[in-house]
Amino acid sequence: MAPAFAATPDPAPTAGSIHALFLQALERDPTQQALGARLAAADASQNHADGLFPVPPRVQAYNLTDRVARNRGWQEAEVQLALPIWLPGESGALARKADAERQVASSTAQRQALTVAGAVRAAAWDLALARRLEALAQDRLNLAMRLEADMEREVARGGAARLDLSLLQAERANAAANLEARRGVTALAREALTALTDNGDIAGDLAETGAEEATGSDPRLEAARAGERLAQETASVSRVADREHPEVGVIYRHNRDTFGGPPSDYVGLQVTVPFSGPSYTARTRTAEADLRQATAERVMVERTVTAGARQAQAALTHARAQLAAETQRQAAAADRAGKMQRARALGEAATSEMVRAQQSLNDANTALAEAEVRLGRAQSDLLQARGVLP
Repeated sequence: MAPAFAATPDPAPTAGSIHALFLQALERDPTQQALGARLAAADASQNHADGLFPVPPRVQAYNLTDRVARNRGWQEAEVQLALPIWLPGESGALARKADAERQVASSTAQRQALTVAGAVRAAAWDLALARRLEALAQDRLNLAMRLEADMEREVARGGAARLDLSLLQAERANAAANLEARRGVTALAREALTALTDNGDIAGDLAETGAEEATGSDPRLEAARAGERLAQETASVSRVADREHPEVGVIYRHNRDTFGGPPSDYVGLQVTVPFSGPSYTARTRTAEADLRQATAERVMVERTVTAGARQAQAALTHARAQLAAETQRQAAAADRAGKMQRARALGEAATSEMVRAQQSLNDANTALAEAEVRLGRAQSDLLQARGVLP
């Protein structure tokens, strides 16, 4: 099923992009696979509405004789052909209901596609963040190992105290433990994405553009409106079809009184006019109650979608401001850490001060990476909130 609209249309999606991952997940989604069957069911309803009869005609026959009792040759046989007739307005109401069923099937598939898109977006950005933080943890360990090696050489030359070396050894151990934890988070995030798409790899850049300019009809709203329309048409059918179908029948009867007696043949016309009853009234009331429920759900979906879009827009604005602040913080921390390393090399600063400065830089690098991923994710979240498929 091709998406109704996309933020960045791409006939040949980049492998590992959110668009490519979304298409892979969509192929595995059972709702999309069942769409054809639902549309076929709606077509069957349309064929029923276009038919000559509301229900199949019926034939009734019987044969009576006195063979078991007196056996004087008496016989009576009858054949009836009954043709049901559409109630006034019933065929048109059923045709409109069939069209509403097609809309419900298509809109439900689109709504499910949006749900799949949300799961893929979340899993992809979780993996992107985990990989970024794992890379930073690896850089931290590499730096800690290099500083430890330099300190070991200084201690061997007698130019530094073993206390300073133990401090750097503790930092290296902390960095190694942090790296292992980050690797575990990355593995879990990769498995979560693989479960959705059968592919645990992502592209380097997951950014989706055009979030604030994206327009289109939200699949959730379309599904709610289609459900309301189906409830309306179902209520219309129940109001029209408030009784059994009238029937026009042809009767042929053959009689014989005794063996050898002359037979009598009759042909007649039969008309059946049914009346409504409590069971049909109850069905109509149930359909009207379902309509009120569908209307209330549509209103609730409209409110939820509108509120979600406003929240996603606010989150995107905050993510931009947070990224700017974290960029400044990281630049200041990097400058201070660099100066502390040079001061330590010149003997102007203690090793503990250099380690604290490096730890502050590690925290700033982590916060900056999280802010960068948060901005990209906020753009995807805004597209998701506005009902735009990848």
